[in-house]
Amino acid sequence: MHEIDIAVYRILSQKEFQNGAHLYAGALYGLSPLASPAALFKYRSPIRALYQAGQTTWPGFGIASAGMSGVMAAEALVQDEVR
Repeated sequence: MHEIDIAVYRILSQKEFQNGAHLYAGALYGLSPLASPAALFKYRSPIRALYQAGQTTWPGFGIASAGMSGVMAAEALVQDEVR
């Protein structure tokens, strides 16, 4: 449906990814795979009006969980605005 005009291709080796992304030992999900759920960021941060979403945010790794963290952040935002 839409014409795609790609200006730049970026291909990284595992070593380049590890060094450039500043993730724990190049961990794909940003945290060690052995990290407990307590290591994940909370979607409501201690900073007023800052909400977080993504795969390193509760409830965990992967696309579905990253999406859920966005839903939780949005719900927290609405609840905080109501108060």
